Amino acid sequence: IRARRKWARGWGVTQAERILDAALTEAINAGVKGLSVDRVARRVGLSRATVYRYFASKDLLVSAMAEREAKRVLDRVEVVVRSQSNIQDQVVEGFAAIIHLAREHPVVKKILSSEPESIVHFLDGTTPVLGIVRNQVATRIHEHVPDVDADAIADVIVRVGVTFLVVEDGNIKLSTANEARAFARRFLAPMIDGTSKARLFPATRD
Repeated sequence: IRARRKWARGWGVTQAERILDAALTEAINAGVKGLSVDRVARRVGLSRATVYRYFASKDLLVSAMAEREAKRVLDRVEVVVRSQSNIQDQVVEGFAAIIHLAREHPVVKKILSSEPESIVHFLDGTTPVLGIVRNQVATRIHEHVPDVDADAIADVIVRVGVTFLVVEDGNIKLSTANEARAFARRFLAPMIDGTSKARLFPATRD
């Protein structure tokens, strides 16, 4: 993570944000594969060399853009989660919210429509998106139920979410918020039932 954030050191945040805004627009229009640093530079009135002073490569630019968008989505999910009093309801509502927000995000929609084979690599290869989501889910679970393996449960929840994001055709439909809630209530929430003696994952945290 530290290495990915080197782009921000010593440079004006405002200019970096303008470059990220331009990169976001490019990704929406052309997809991640088609994103052009030259076009990003033209959008903000800078030279290609100047953009590379902020972001040393296209991959770092895409990574920084994706990290910012992931945090924006999670901020919205956090508002939904905080309205629920117990961790099971938080997981249910959080899962439904993030499935909806991810599907509706313009970059994700563009990738799924034009380069679907690259979506998993985009989320968990060239960018830190899934790691950010896993960490936030695990932290919240551990705060409420410290004697389960929050990291493993968060990993399962995120992997399941990505599967439904990428593969929509199947026997289980999550096309509506209520369907996502019902799925999460039945299959995900029981993993973190702090009252259950037979937990799916024993605790491994120190």
